[in-house]
Amino acid sequence: MYKIHPSQLVFSLAIGIIVGVGILLSGFFADHFFYFLLIVSGGALLLSRWQHRTTIMVVFFLIGALSGYIRADITHTAARDTQLAGAAISSMKAKVISVPRQTEHSLLVEVETDDGLGILVRASKYDLISLHDKIEVTCVLEAPEVLDDFNYPAYLYTRGVIYICADGEYRIVPSQSSLLGALADFRADAERRIASLIRAPEAGLANGLLFGGDDHLSERVQEQFARTGMSHITAVSGYNITIITLVVMACGIYCGLWRWQAVTLSVLCILLFVAMIGFPASGVRAAIMGVMVLLVMLYGRVSSAWQSVVLACALMLLFNPLLLFYDVGFQLSFLAVCGIFAFLPLFNHYFAAAQKSVTLTDIIFVTMSAQIFVVPIIALHFDTFSTTSLLANMLILPIIPLTMFFVFMASVISLFSMTAAYPFALLAQILLSYELWVIDFFAERSWSVVSLGVIPDIMWIFYYAILVMILIYFYKKQTYDAID
Repeated sequence: MYKIHPSQLVFSLAIGIIVGVGILLSGFFADHFFYFLLIVSGGALLLSRWQHRTTIMVVFFLIGALSGYIRADITHTAARDTQLAGAAISSMKAKVISVPRQTEHSLLVEVETDDGLGILVRASKYDLISLHDKIEVTCVLEAPEVLDDFNYPAYLYTRGVIYICADGEYRIVPSQSSLLGALADFRADAERRIASLIRAPEAGLANGLLFGGDDHLSERVQEQFARTGMSHITAVSGYNITIITLVVMACGIYCGLWRWQAVTLSVLCILLFVAMIGFPASGVRAAIMGVMVLLVMLYGRVSSAWQSVVLACALMLLFNPLLLFYDVGFQLSFLAVCGIFAFLPLFNHYFAAAQKSVTLTDIIFVTMSAQIFVVPIIALHFDTFSTTSLLANMLILPIIPLTMFFVFMASVISLFSMTAAYPFALLAQILLSYELWVIDFFAERSWSVVSLGVIPDIMWIFYYAILVMILIYFYKKQTYDAID
């Protein structure tokens, strides 16, 4: 019997969980799932002996697939359970569970009642409601409806929300202070100070870079970001955090820290950042992906990194299976990190083998690696392809960390003196103006976005198949070169 490492069994189990969740949510083989299990297990038994490690790994894969399928089925059923729709609730206390999102006409507030019921409340855009505030709600519960081809109810359920509060009234009620509440208030105060130091629309971008979110940007600017493929810089994503931690590592190493000390510093920065924004699902997911990238940089073992990121994905899907199909941020974060793991070592090997620390070249290569893997997801969800995305990213991303540093320093110093903070705010203003100018320049080009229409799924399968073949070829070539 061949020896098998426990990590291989865990990896097989994790892959099975992801496949099982995908089968249930996609409907592919969903009605004949157990036939699928029988075919896979029967094929494995025919191809190898029971004692063979391949068969054992297949057994763990099947256990994972069954677990993922059952977990997704339970969650999917719960997401469609809207038996309270039409019911009126009166003076029910609830806690704000995420940072309120500002739209053109209202403030979207996600709350959880004392009974654990998730509700979306539409408040006035001028109300000062913060994360972890307590409110008292009186309204009629409505079930969200599917919008065209978008499963809006499932999307809301990924955020812990089942109902929409219609014809609602609410009021903020006093509550005891907490550490998370204090961090949320600190963030809100910092956003206001940044807005007073930096003029609009640069202030909106500054807050988006520092804390995540595009609520402070106008709809026109948001559309320009989408056209140039730059929306991710204001989103809390694994890719965004990866860029930040690369720079933190570079600064730590430059200041004389050992590599493991620089990684530890980066992890602490990630935890502090996620705590400040209230530990939202997207932030936790981004933190996990960012830590994965840091670990592979520390230990330099790509195979272990792949196993870690797949395991992290499986654990997140066990917690909330709907993320796989209904959370674009989850898909982009996962694939962006996969792209970094797959292509960044190749880029560094063939184009930057001599460098020993994090440089501008690394940031560009990270951008290219991530973009290669996320193109299909963007096209599938938005039916468009940005022809200027790569160039815009390369012109802007290298200065994003410096921009964030100046914004951060202006925010911190303004706690003590607004006057002393102005020099940092001015430097940030210059960089922010340049970034918005680049985005505006490319967005206004008629050829910046190509409409793809509906592309068959098989085409994207071929796309990823070609990427896999390219990776196999170059990694084999790299191995042969090392032997020679």
